[in-house]
Amino acid sequence: MKKIIVLFLLCFFLTPQAYAEEVPDSARPILGDIESGDVLDPAAALRSMGQRMLDGLTEPLAQAMKNASAVLICAVLASLGDVLSLGKTGSGAARLAGVLGITAAAGSGIGGIIGSLAALISDIRAYSAALLPTVASAAAASGAPASASANLAMATLCMNAVLAAAEKFIIPLVTVMVAVATASAAFDGALRGVFDMLSRIARWLVIGLSTAFTAAIGVTKVISAAADEAAVKAARAALTTLVPVVGRTISDASEAVAGSFAIVKNTSGVFGILVVIALAYTPIVSAAANYLGYKIASSLAQIVAGQEITRLISDIGTAIGYAAATAAVSALALFIGVAGFIGTVT
Repeated sequence: MKKIIVLFLLCFFLTPQAYAEEVPDSARPILGDIESGDVLDPAAALRSMGQRMLDGLTEPLAQAMKNASAVLICAVLASLGDVLSLGKTGSGAARLAGVLGITAAAGSGIGGIIGSLAALISDIRAYSAALLPTVASAAAASGAPASASANLAMATLCMNAVLAAAEKFIIPLVTVMVAVATASAAFDGALRGVFDMLSRIARWLVIGLSTAFTAAIGVTKVISAAADEAAVKAARAALTTLVPVVGRTISDASEAVAGSFAIVKNTSGVFGILVVIALAYTPIVSAAANYLGYKIASSLAQIVAGQEITRLISDIGTAIGYAAATAAVSALALFIGVAGFIGTVT
């Protein structure tokens, strides 16, 4: 009886004031009606999400094929104009018309892709602000106070850095890359070196952000794990030896409370990861499909079109690929941050 009373008292005083934000609307098409309690049966939840993922492939793939076909048609028309031209001036005009046609055909698609990826990064920012404190509070109450606070601070800092870099540098850089690629193709490769430089910068930023985040979370977890174990052992020993009569009871009850919060932590964390996957799936699949579509179109255009035309199509695909990679790194950062709490040993 004493253990039950103490258990209720500890639940009252130790329950963290952490509330998760509602699931973003953009995640519902993939997440469906799955709620946090459903992750106790992960196989059923994953089957349900997997079916919706398969069903959701049709539209992005069809749109990517349409975009790639449009630029390929423009490349063929530019090639025909080049063949029919009677002089050097006419040939240059045909190439310029082809460049403008490809840019116009790809413009709306690129704008939609970049817009959806920017919206994904914004959703990740909003959801991480609610999810990380919730999981961290449960992790702290489950017996990992040092690692929970350290991981929360580091994950929040790194998430803000990754998302700020994505929103303020990499996504705008992708737009500049498309403009530079268009100008380079129009002026016979005059800006080729500029595009290559921008491409290297984007690649270094994406790789550097993902590497730095993973390393920071890993080091923080290793350092704080030993502190957690020592703190928990000291607290239990103090309760057992220093509190008269009920010390042992409180110690035993605290273990039960810690185990309950471990379940809360794991459930909230796994559900949060599923939400992140649902958020990122459609925008990233759409961007990846367009990346492949433009690369394939560039390869096919080599049969009939000139070097600058085919290079422009490939460069547009490259820019979209960097945008997709940036969004994927943002989602992966939140995934790793939450997984770090789930892996906390209590």
